[in-house]
Amino acid sequence: TNLASNLVLLAFMKLVLKLDVVTDYPRTMAILLSANLVGISLGLFIGASNNASDGLKTGIVISSTLVMAFLSGMMSTDIKILVEANAPLVGLLNPVNIVTTELYRINYLDTTTTFSRGVMLLLGMAALFLVLSQLFLRRKTYESI
Repeated sequence: TNLASNLVLLAFMKLVLKLDVVTDYPRTMAILLSANLVGISLGLFIGASNNASDGLKTGIVISSTLVMAFLSGMMSTDIKILVEANAPLVGLLNPVNIVTTELYRINYLDTTTTFSRGVMLLLGMAALFLVLSQLFLRRKTYESI
């Protein structure tokens, strides 16, 4: 449903608001699909990796998303510059940073030099979270089964 929400938002921006923010639809859709897969797999990993209450798990998901958004410069461009200068690996492995950077490069700078790397990193993260989730879920036993 999140991918559908993304598509509705893009359609609304183009058709109602008359904003042309997307110039390369196929690559933009690949980034959005990859980003949604990372989000789903990260949520699954957080849910499977601990025995906390649902409320605490929700808090972990929200706070981790906000921290990633903060470190990617979505709250202040100075933070993105600071992270790139002092901890480039954090920026490289931050899925929010990958998504925002790739969307900007594809649709505003009209360059695709790092597109494949960005999609592969996102898909790799999704695969890693899914594998780790599977390892955690295999260890759980259920009384009803």
